Amino acid sequence: MTRVFGVLVLGVCVATALHAQPAADATDQPADQPADPPADSSVAGSMEVAAQLWAVIGRYRFAATADRVRVTLVRPGGRSDMHSMEIRCVPGTTGLARLEVGDLTLEARAGRLRAVHRRDPTTFYSTEIPTDAEGEPLRTDPATVLRALLPTFPIPHLSLAFDEAEVGWCPLVTGLVWERAERLEDGSLDGVRLVGKTDSGRASLEMAGARVRRFEADLDPTGQTRVIVECEPLAPSDPDGWVLDVAGRREVSSLAALRPLGPVLTLGDPMPRIDLHGIGSSPAPVLPSAEDSAVGLSKTFHPVLFFRDSTPPAFVRDAVGKVAAALETTSRDVLRGRLDGLYDKRLRLMGLVGAVEVTTDDEVFTRLDAKAAAWREGFVDAGQDVPAGPGLGWFVTDARLVDRVALTAEAAVVMLDGAGRIRTIVPINAESTAEDLGAVLLRSVTGSL
Repeated sequence: MTRVFGVLVLGVCVATALHAQPAADATDQPADQPADPPADSSVAGSMEVAAQLWAVIGRYRFAATADRVRVTLVRPGGRSDMHSMEIRCVPGTTGLARLEVGDLTLEARAGRLRAVHRRDPTTFYSTEIPTDAEGEPLRTDPATVLRALLPTFPIPHLSLAFDEAEVGWCPLVTGLVWERAERLEDGSLDGVRLVGKTDSGRASLEMAGARVRRFEADLDPTGQTRVIVECEPLAPSDPDGWVLDVAGRREVSSLAALRPLGPVLTLGDPMPRIDLHGIGSSPAPVLPSAEDSAVGLSKTFHPVLFFRDSTPPAFVRDAVGKVAAALETTSRDVLRGRLDGLYDKRLRLMGLVGAVEVTTDDEVFTRLDAKAAAWREGFVDAGQDVPAGPGLGWFVTDARLVDRVALTAEAAVVMLDGAGRIRTIVPINAESTAEDLGAVLLRSVTGSL
């Protein structure tokens, strides 16, 4: 490794044309002899620069690193846009790159990109790196994954940690050549600043403490548009903890689908008002709300079975069968309790209503028709006649209502009282049983929860 490391550093020094002073000051020196640094103590010598490069490249390429980075884009007229991120890298083709950008956390490794939203514990996004024109997979190292799947990050960390050849200090600039080096003296943390030019203008790079500290470059010849990258090392932490934990989350189809969940609905909360639409020729169900005071005074209870747009029809059928069987038992127990004087004579349990939260596209009605068929089959599986009248409906909302009641489950049954307040929420999964559901639903309507 020592031999490879030495070749790497020497190659970088040669390829970037590092000089101890501007080329214009060295015209009287033989071409094959290094220029001696002038007496000015602010000018860094070539060995000093090589040592700094050695330390920086070795730190990022052979050890795990974590940095807080601030990227500022300065525009004409003095306007600027600033974005902050945290980047963690475990170098090598089998390593990991983790970026925290705004509310998104992105992880690239093993040819795959995964992402989660900081304010949503229920979902994650995952995709594999695409293939090339011949159908062969591209390199699967973290830097290649991020470059293939996301917009360009104007930072040097990915190149430092994962590129095998010359370091690309900023992917937004081309033709970078260093012309001189200056010594930085900042108390106990000494370093160097490289100053050079690109195809667009001037550029500079500051290194100290074996880390990149600042990169700045013009993005147009006028110098009015430029990028500034400022880096600050983060406190050491265990790289094993940088791997995203997506256990218990459900996968969504795009990065855009990762967004804040909003407050989780709990017992006693009013159910947000939703307008249900019927499927096909079936009438639309109507849910109680606090706005209907006449209904709110009665002791009626309304079970609502919520589904996602993505819930498979087979799951819909199974869930409907279990909930229908549970409600039949609950209705019988409520009737017996009323006759025996255990429950209020006005206590009523209404029929089951279904609600599908959909995303509108060209296939939405095909998916709804499949769910409607599964809805009917679920009652048959429970040995019951399909109820007449309103049954399954659909609605559109930006509030992610199903996520807020079901969290990571595919469905949830919600018991509403006559005023539209939530009496119980029961997530439905493959392990749910009609017996367990029935016991919870009975307690919710009799007030013994």
